Amino acid sequence: MSLWFEGYVAFDLSPDTPQHVIDILKYLCRDEDYVFELDQEHEFFEYDHWYNFLQIDNEPSSLPGMFWSNFRKVKRFEKSGIDNYRYTLSFRRIMHDDVEYYHQWWHFLYWISPYIETKGFIGFYRETYSVHPCPIYALDGKIFRSEISSTPIGWYDEEWTAGTDTI
Repeated sequence: MSLWFEGYVAFDLSPDTPQHVIDILKYLCRDEDYVFELDQEHEFFEYDHWYNFLQIDNEPSSLPGMFWSNFRKVKRFEKSGIDNYRYTLSFRRIMHDDVEYYHQWWHFLYWISPYIETKGFIGFYRETYSVHPCPIYALDGKIFRSEISSTPIGWYDEEWTAGTDTI
């Protein structure tokens, strides 16, 4: 039996991100197809259909909410009267375990990690029926994850009556 995973990330890119990385992200989040010449080597790009990794179909699924991808330039702050902008990427998607999760998801994160400016929590992933998500963090060009294993606690100390591994 195959597993399905949910993944979500949101982060800003550092202002010194190379233009070819920005171009690749624009292509990955495109609204319409166009000819794109890849000028980068990385394990992420070795997989068939890497170019559709962020072409997320928002059709109904077994999970609530929407799935999407968005890459844009936004104003983050003003300093000394100068507006400072950052490119920001966010997406939520569902992935099959074989190639999408075990390979593309992690290789994408490793490829983009040197350019992530956001420090700390940037998202999560989880097997679709697990109780606990696994937080994802970025720091100094690297990606980190952690495991949550405690029993959920109600806001008003209600008791969690489901299991601790799956629901």
